[in-house]
Amino acid sequence: MMDAIEIDGCEVLGYLGWGLIDLPSSKGDMEKRYGMVYVNRGNHDLRDMKRVPKKSFFWFKEFLRDR
Repeated sequence: MMDAIEIDGCEVLGYLGWGLIDLPSSKGDMEKRYGMVYVNRGNHDLRDMKRVPKKSFFWFKEFLRDR
């Protein structure tokens, strides 16, 4: 992001540190799901990998639309 600001001259208005897809918690043996889109998989089982938007996805979509 610093390169985008300093080298490319991009204007950064904000930063979202939350992942959109809940895969970071699946690398280990964590059961907590993070992100705004649920991915149908387990820690050691890929299942069908279907993506399902969570409530937070729709909240964020409205938040962005209203701004």
